[in-house]
Amino acid sequence: MNQIISELTPLDRAATGEDRNYPDTVSSLNTPFPLCDGLAHICAYKLAYLLIADENTVLYSVLRTEYENERKRFIDSIPAAVSSIKNVYG
Repeated sequence: MNQIISELTPLDRAATGEDRNYPDTVSSLNTPFPLCDGLAHICAYKLAYLLIADENTVLYSVLRTEYENERKRFIDSIPAAVSSIKNVYG
């Protein structure tokens, strides 16, 4: 779980615009989920496909595809601004 949260932290920062202190570890099920609500189900898909990987390769593939699709959908939903590139080396 800690690895997944660490991996998704940059998406949380991009979505919320906040640079919070994220916990290094999640040690119990009573610990509040540290990322925005939009990342909770994405985290669940990744956790599920990692846990099932050795038991059921078909379900692993389905869950991994769902994870990747939802992650992409989340990234696509983050607002972005287009601006010119600043030359800092010239």
